[in-house]
Amino acid sequence: MRSMPMTAAEKRAAISDRVLRASLPRVLEQRLKDTLDGLVIQNGSVAWSDESLETLLRFFGHPYRTAWAFPIIKVGRRGNFLANWEDKLNNLDFVVEFFPADRTDWTLFNTTNGAIQKYGSELEGASIYYEPPFELNSEGAGSNTLPASDNELQIISTLRDEDPGGILQIRNGELDLAPSQVNFDYLDSRIDAAKTAINELVNACEEGNQPHAVLGEFAKQYRDALNSLHPSSSGISWYVKAQQIETYRANYVQASRTESDEYPPFDPRMSTIIDSLVLATGILARRFPEIAKSQDDFQKYSGREINTRREVRNLLSSALSAMAMSTTALLSPRAATVAREVAELDINNLDNDPATQRLIATKAGFLRNYLVTVAKASVVPLRNQLGHLIENIRTKGLYDLGKEMIKALVQQGLGSTIIFLGIIKPTLLSLSAMWPAMFQFIAPLLRLLGIG
Repeated sequence: MRSMPMTAAEKRAAISDRVLRASLPRVLEQRLKDTLDGLVIQNGSVAWSDESLETLLRFFGHPYRTAWAFPIIKVGRRGNFLANWEDKLNNLDFVVEFFPADRTDWTLFNTTNGAIQKYGSELEGASIYYEPPFELNSEGAGSNTLPASDNELQIISTLRDEDPGGILQIRNGELDLAPSQVNFDYLDSRIDAAKTAINELVNACEEGNQPHAVLGEFAKQYRDALNSLHPSSSGISWYVKAQQIETYRANYVQASRTESDEYPPFDPRMSTIIDSLVLATGILARRFPEIAKSQDDFQKYSGREINTRREVRNLLSSALSAMAMSTTALLSPRAATVAREVAELDINNLDNDPATQRLIATKAGFLRNYLVTVAKASVVPLRNQLGHLIENIRTKGLYDLGKEMIKALVQQGLGSTIIFLGIIKPTLLSLSAMWPAMFQFIAPLLRLLGIG
């Protein structure tokens, strides 16, 4: 039995769903939905290739495409989508035809003499960018045409010069854990104190103290991470293991107050051992610049008063969890592992507890470091021309600077981070609204990258 053809309304709904699932930057998503909707309204019987539509959506999903003027889109005789940009001043038409299987034909037409020039026949990945035959910025794209405020320009200039904190670094097109800048010559006594404390905890958990088997596993992971510290390692990998122990203790103590039969209180010796470990950990952690900066930023940006709310903790955990799982975030495997472990840290209902504040400092520090590292990657290559660009766009708007920032990311192999930021944009904007002192740069950064 043959299925009935879709009505125009059904086809419009299906197209809208396809565009939404493509996770495009917001400004392009709306333009494409409106354009495709218009094609159906004008000619409900228009037939196009679904595979051509998929190629078109992937084409516009490229992070640099937000810097292009939006084209005329139509369906060709073969059922493939066509995108047409016009340079009326020079009588040029640039047309891209979208074939199935990610094949594209780029063609430049000279409407004066009829000359035709062919370009490429492949779809770029997010880390590659092919220049169009002429500038496609005559109309701008959505919010990129708005004038820049002095406050936004100042924020971007500040990001250019900020020390991101040393948690992450760009390496071979990924964001990897950076080696700590700590001087290990001054750590021997502190590491020995931490080793003594963690060995006591491991032994205590192995002495038949079955209620704390999970704590025993955390203690062994801490011991292994501590023994692995060396001059080229990252301190954050070890510190997260320490916070797993502190988080376990805080949650267990709280549970024992209400359900003492199921969670009997720690015996005094176990409590003393954990207290000694927390103290030794804190003394050692302050020597690692990447850990100290997260803690200092927490204080600097009013975290003690603002950031201990449950909603903020949930937003931080959501962003970090998405970062750990998303291939477009471009974290290295070991950085993704740390991001996941940081996301999973949680203390129930102890907003003002020092352990909670240290935990949130780690979460916020990791996320802010990621965002600042990406922002700096987009701005630092423009150091020599940033002053000129800023002066120029005070009257022309954000287009020039945003375009150059996106291009800088693409050239460093970091183009897909723009896609990731678009995916978690609602979470980031909520964080910015709840904790502006820490994350006020998010909205202008997203706006510059065409996803605001």
